[in-house]
Amino acid sequence: MSLPAVAGWNPAAVRHDLTSGEAVQALQATHARLADQADDPQAQFLQAMALADTGDTSGAVALYRTLSKKYPQRARVWNNLGVLYARQGRLAEARQALSHAVASEPGYATAETNLGDVYVALASDAYRRARQQGADADTMNARRRALARLVPSLPSAAKTDAVASSGSDTSAPHTADSAAKKTTSSSASDQAMDRTIDGVLSRWANAWSDQDVAAYLSVYSNDYQPSGDTTRAQWIRRQRVRVTQPKSVNVRVSDIQVTKDSADRAQATFHEHYQAAGHEREATRHMVFVREDGNWRIRRES
Repeated sequence: MSLPAVAGWNPAAVRHDLTSGEAVQALQATHARLADQADDPQAQFLQAMALADTGDTSGAVALYRTLSKKYPQRARVWNNLGVLYARQGRLAEARQALSHAVASEPGYATAETNLGDVYVALASDAYRRARQQGADADTMNARRRALARLVPSLPSAAKTDAVASSGSDTSAPHTADSAAKKTTSSSASDQAMDRTIDGVLSRWANAWSDQDVAAYLSVYSNDYQPSGDTTRAQWIRRQRVRVTQPKSVNVRVSDIQVTKDSADRAQATFHEHYQAAGHEREATRHMVFVREDGNWRIRRES
């Protein structure tokens, strides 16, 4: 539930909306503020957060980039920009933005953690490229699996920060950790589910990239429903060929949006980038997940 309407601009209410899952309402409030005060950096910062939370990642990135040029010492702007770059799979740009964040504010733990996670993702990519260039496949795959266990939901594990981008706000700062404490138990549960499904998709993409059929199939539900008249046995045979036939494969997922249907069912829409020898494609994918024995698995996909 959102805070009661307050006359005038109330950034604390907007932050409350963001941490309570009311991103559309937060976005409307920032639009109203910027219609009156177009150069308010705090409203622009919160609007970027609302854009990201409503699925407009490109719009959020563009606004954070504008803020980073106008206020290059604002560590929170650089942190949030780096997080969105990471979620888009733009890891080199994420590393650069997060490095700006920690340089602007030494001791900024959230940005330091995010930067470490991005380095893990970069290392995983490096091992994948090494395998494609002739390094021992078993060794490289084992190292990538070890990294996936260390940070299982990269790059989606990275945290944005809801602190204001301008010193004009006299209220107490809201870091990512303090904002989490203000979230309702239902919202906290939803956020945990989002992170878990992000992790499932990360394992799915990593298993496909590693051409590990057993790990790839383990992410699917026992009740997985292939499209059309295909039987499950036929689908498994096709997937084995699909995963193992190319000489090398690289699959990345980004822009993951999770919708909760119930405690044991959810849906996710995301961007898939697929690259194999001589072939590359990008697509928007949709999957239905169900919880089985405490684990989220894929029931349907398109």
